[in-house]
Order: sequence, then C-alpha cells, then structure tokens
Amino acid sequence: MKIYPTKEQLEQLFIYEPDTGLLKNRINRKASKAGQIAGYIDNGGYYSVRIKNVVYKAHRLVMIMNDYTINQGEEVDHIDHCGTNNRLSNLRIVSHKTNLRNQKIRKTNTSGVMGISFDKKHNKWDAYIYNDKLIHLGLFTDKEDAINARKRAEIVYDYSANHGCK
Repeated sequence: MKIYPTKEQLEQLFIYEPDTGLLKNRINRKASKAGQIAGYIDNGGYYSVRIKNVVYKAHRLVMIMNDYTINQGEEVDHIDHCGTNNRLSNLRIVSHKTNLRNQKIRKTNTSGVMGISFDKKHNKWDAYIYNDKLIHLGLFTDKEDAINARKRAEIVYDYSANHGCK
C-alpha cells in the first residue's frame, strides 16, 4: 500500500491551479523550476509526479490538497476520460466498479461501440455487458438493435453516460 504525502507536505511542494487543474512547483525541485508544471504525462495519459523517488498520480495529489479522503479500494475517476484534466469538477472518488463503468472506448474496439461485437459463427451482432459477471444481451441481425440493447442495459446497470465515448 502506497503512503501518500499529507496536504501540508504537498502544499510545501506544489501550487494547485483550480482553473487549469495543473499542479505547479512551488519551489525548485531537481530538474524543474518553481512555477513549472509538476511532473510529466505518463504512458497512460495521466500527469505523474515524483516525490522522494516515489511516483504519484497528480489527480490523487490534487484530491488530497483539496481535503478529499481516498480510502482503501477507492479510485479517482476522470469524468471526461481526459487524464490530464485535473480540475476538481472533472474528478470524483469512486469504487473500482464505478470507475470501470466510465471508460473510454478502447483503440482495439472494432465495432465502434463498447459491448458490441460481430459473431462470425452466427453472422449476427452480439451485445453484452458486465455486472460482476458477463451478461449476454442477445444476438441481433441489425447492429442498431444490438446497440439499443446495450444502451438499455447501461441504464439498468448504472453505467456513466460517458461510458464508451472517445
């Protein structure tokens, strides 16, 4: 389990700009100067910040600096799927399950819609959703019917309206 710095420790190192969502260095820190954006954009598309050789996601630090408590098993979700948008209005503390229900569509998706794939064996569109386990919603001749079944299921299983957006 990673130990996070306190709000006071973070405020000695960084300035949070609520209008931009950026963390900036309050003081000179190794290779970066005071006033510069803290950290770097990692391979996942999130700002990451190194403090005493430990890497932290900037969005978690932003939440701590703004008096939010992140309990064990909780995650910080970017509502708009943009990992560099750390404005408080775009961040929320959620369970892992809720965070999974607000994903952007993957680059590997070939149907253009989450939870829809083409079943070559039956020559039909397959619709499915996850709710602790895979739930098969049916096979459909028309892709739009499969999409509609998936959208209805997203409402039933409380998926975010942003789920599956690019």
